[in-house]
Amino acid sequence: MAISNYSELQTAVYNWLVRTGDTDIIERTPEFIALAEAQFTGDIKHRKQETQATITLTGGVESVALPSDYLELRSAVVQSSPKSVLTPVTPNTLALNWSLGTSGIPSEYALIGDNLHVGQLPDAAYGIKITYYAQVPPLSDDAPTNWLLTYAIDVYLYGTLMQAAPYLKDTQYIQTWATFYDRAINRLEGDQERSAFGAGPLVSRVDVTVR
Repeated sequence: MAISNYSELQTAVYNWLVRTGDTDIIERTPEFIALAEAQFTGDIKHRKQETQATITLTGGVESVALPSDYLELRSAVVQSSPKSVLTPVTPNTLALNWSLGTSGIPSEYALIGDNLHVGQLPDAAYGIKITYYAQVPPLSDDAPTNWLLTYAIDVYLYGTLMQAAPYLKDTQYIQTWATFYDRAINRLEGDQERSAFGAGPLVSRVDVTVR
């Protein structure tokens, strides 16, 4: 059967587990899917996760919260005139470099917890345009599909079956589903590598200076 949304994924899981009509599995399958999505956080980094957002620094405040779906930062650009790229440093380096408390347009950043910290202290409000990898949006009845389900059905199906097997004490299939899941992840990684290197280098023409 075709799998194009949350409901169809759940039905496919029942069928593959040969548990159609098993009310316990029907109730637990959303949990298995959620566990698979938690697994994706550490296993998947794909171009389709790349997104952009503008977060705003307040004048005199050294940090700003990252988006709730943030997974990994690729770049951060201060929307000053001209624009300037923030340089990543460690928290210790950031603290040492700006220990005198000078203010102006920030030029460096460090990630601490769920916040982006900058130096120097911003002397006004600045927008920071960030490019980052976002978490895979979780499926639900209200959000029945996402890019991963559309693009890589096998990752979702085998990932969910792999999470269901220990609950079912199905030792025969734990390794089987894990093997199929790993193959699906490897295929996705191969697609990412081809897209990253197959089209030649990108040439940036944005008005940006590095401070």
